[in-house]
Amino acid sequence: MSKNETVPAAHPANSTPPSSVAHQHPHPDGHPPQTDDRRNRLPHWLVGGVCAVLALAVTVLVLHNAQRNRQHVLANYLDRADALIWALEAGTRAWMAFETERTILQPLIEETAKQPGIVYMAVIDGEGHVIAHSDRGLAGSSLPPEAVPAGEPQLAPQWRIRDQDGTAVCEVYRQFAPLRGGFGGPGRHGPFRGGFGPPGPYGPHMGHRPGHDIMPPRNGPRPLVREGTDYTALVGFAHGPFAAAIEQDYHSTLLAAALVAALGIGGLLALFWAHGYRRSNWLLKVTRALADAVVSSLPWGLLTTDTRGRVTMINAAALSLLDIDMEHAMHREVRDIPGLDWDAALAGQLDGRVADRETTVVRGAESIPISFAVSPIRDEDGTALGQVFLLRDIAQMKRLQQEARRNERLAALGNLAAGVAHELRNPLSSIKGLAVFLAGKVASGAPTQAAKTMVQEVDRLDRVVTQLLDFSRPGSPRLARTDLNDVVRHTLTLASSDALAKNIEVDFLPETDVDAVAVLGDAEELTQALLNLVLNAIQSMDDGGTLRIRLERRPGDDGAPVVAMAVTDTGSGMTPEIQASIFTPYFTTKPSGTGLGLAIVRKIVESHGGRMEVESSPGQGSTFRVLLPAIPTEPGT
Repeated sequence: MSKNETVPAAHPANSTPPSSVAHQHPHPDGHPPQTDDRRNRLPHWLVGGVCAVLALAVTVLVLHNAQRNRQHVLANYLDRADALIWALEAGTRAWMAFETERTILQPLIEETAKQPGIVYMAVIDGEGHVIAHSDRGLAGSSLPPEAVPAGEPQLAPQWRIRDQDGTAVCEVYRQFAPLRGGFGGPGRHGPFRGGFGPPGPYGPHMGHRPGHDIMPPRNGPRPLVREGTDYTALVGFAHGPFAAAIEQDYHSTLLAAALVAALGIGGLLALFWAHGYRRSNWLLKVTRALADAVVSSLPWGLLTTDTRGRVTMINAAALSLLDIDMEHAMHREVRDIPGLDWDAALAGQLDGRVADRETTVVRGAESIPISFAVSPIRDEDGTALGQVFLLRDIAQMKRLQQEARRNERLAALGNLAAGVAHELRNPLSSIKGLAVFLAGKVASGAPTQAAKTMVQEVDRLDRVVTQLLDFSRPGSPRLARTDLNDVVRHTLTLASSDALAKNIEVDFLPETDVDAVAVLGDAEELTQALLNLVLNAIQSMDDGGTLRIRLERRPGDDGAPVVAMAVTDTGSGMTPEIQASIFTPYFTTKPSGTGLGLAIVRKIVESHGGRMEVESSPGQGSTFRVLLPAIPTEPGT
């Protein structure tokens, strides 16, 4: 297969192109555009390259199979020779307890060598002396040097091709060691313990003495097979069958290679004949696959409709934004898709277009602001094929805009507060001093009460100025390891009288695992923030209630651990409109409030790298949750 065929098809070859790809237009005469003949031809270098690769593959196949078949035939010879030599060793070992090997080895070799295909069998020592031979007349003689295998005999069988009286012989040889393991297998204390050894002083229950022959003579000559001497067993096979088997396998390999070559040439011709069709089909598939990939990877929601307003394509972003699955979206009229007021969004179209306008998508109780645009799909003749819709989630952009406006207001407020607070404090100090002086000079009564009232109001204004300065001053908390259990206890001690005066029950269960609720923070600033939340909660419960504080360690949005400090009350709660403005400076619902308490709380929390969450419903109370980065308790937490 050529490289042009590796691109997956986005649609079946005979399917109608999707109307979402505006630049794919049919030819005016109804036929697809014709490609250049030269582009439909296989390049000469490609044809030559394929032929060269095919020839190389066939050559490698022939050589590999020939080598494999040769090794297979040779392995059969090696296995057969090894089995024959093993049989000689076993027979010799079995009878050496009762006869000398001179009388048993020679008959064994003669009988074993009678098998078909065996030219000779022999056992020789390291100097080429023939211990036993299938030709009885050669027993006791010496082989010529070229007939003796070179090197030390190995237990693994080896082979060579040699000339034997003008006839090629495949000779397999290996070490001949009938005494390995003793008689009947090795015993606990030597090769003859527990075996069938000869009678006498060194019989089966006496073992043998080191340095002596393994097989002591009974009443005859010393044995030929001695301990410490290397012997070699030779098995000569007729080379004719060996060569014939290799040649037959070689012919079979050539036949298979010829068949593979014929199939390869046939495939190449078929590829050449079909190349024009495949290339045209490939170009269409590539265009469709590219269009689908671009549409699928768009971060914006995109869907297309036909001339009847039915959905012909929709990407994953649009499915997620509209909270609908593919099965319920395809081939459905776009106006029937829930979550968006399509009639209102499509109102005021100009030439089938809707400029980028802002609207909302409703998903359950959530309303998501989106940017909505529509454009018609037309062919090159101007015929309408459908419409393309673009939907973009702009909630994050809205949040960033609100945050930017808030930061601008806070910056302006900070600059104003720094100047105003300084100018107010000096006159306030003078007024307070004068009021205290007058209260001490006049008699008790209305003037004294008026002076005290002046002092109280001056103190209140001083607190407002102090809060204003705290809010405008750049945050620089002194961070240290802080146990939030201690922060909560200290805060509740400061607010205990307010809670008792309103008959409010305080519910706080300290976290037993101190390390789990440890944070890097400024204990004084955290106490100030928590005290504002606690006092707000107490003030929201006019008829008593329950103030609950809980500490919890949990994973944050980014996976890092955070400590959540939740303050829950059973007060009047808040509407969504009020929740949206509670952190705005000087916004308050209290007759005597300054509107800076929650703004200062948020500023303190953010200076510690944390954030705040609010949950509230009218008549159901409120929960303010402070999330602070936790100190890891162990590596990786």
